[in-house]
Amino acid sequence: MDKDTLLRNLRNLADAIVLFYGRNCEVAIHDLSQLESSLVYIAGSITNRAVGAPATDFLIEHISKYGDEAPDLPPYSTNTSDGRPLKSSLSFVRDAKGRLIYAICMNYNVTSYLNAIATLEDHVCISTGSDDGQSIETFASTSEETSEAIVRKVLKEFGKHPVDLNRDERISLVCEFKQAGAFRFKGMVEHVSKLMGISKYTLYSYKKMCPDEKQ
Repeated sequence: MDKDTLLRNLRNLADAIVLFYGRNCEVAIHDLSQLESSLVYIAGSITNRAVGAPATDFLIEHISKYGDEAPDLPPYSTNTSDGRPLKSSLSFVRDAKGRLIYAICMNYNVTSYLNAIATLEDHVCISTGSDDGQSIETFASTSEETSEAIVRKVLKEFGKHPVDLNRDERISLVCEFKQAGAFRFKGMVEHVSKLMGISKYTLYSYKKMCPDEKQ
């Protein structure tokens, strides 16, 4: 296939890509034999260039570094002269001997997407109540479910099984239960004392040693 026929096919491909992706897309075809006026076709108008424009500094640097071995580049970030963010890619067309002929540069304006992401982040951003960035809330149907959720959370954060604790650790655990509001629920004193392997009277004595959290 001669160079002119190849260019006609590339033009049709560029038009098809832009038609498919819409007004935010641009496809530029560069003739690498004439870098000072390499742009021989452009579909779309994201970068406001016209036929006869020179190769970009990025393109020149890339082919200067690698020559005919220049690899295609997967999507990378860049910006227009007026600061609009772009998602870009670079591909090459070679002749039968492996020499570079054309560069196909795709540019996609992602401004609206970044704006949409920022808007969504405003809606979903939350202030978390735990060090691991997660605040777990149980939407229970009964007080028993809420009580069990508190127990699970306290034990998980404490990090030790109740039966393995010494006296000071048991006092600390009781205080954690108190701070979490566990004892606001009927029957929780009996439940927690059984879980810890102590009597409810011992639990009451431990509870009195906790700082007053008004629980």
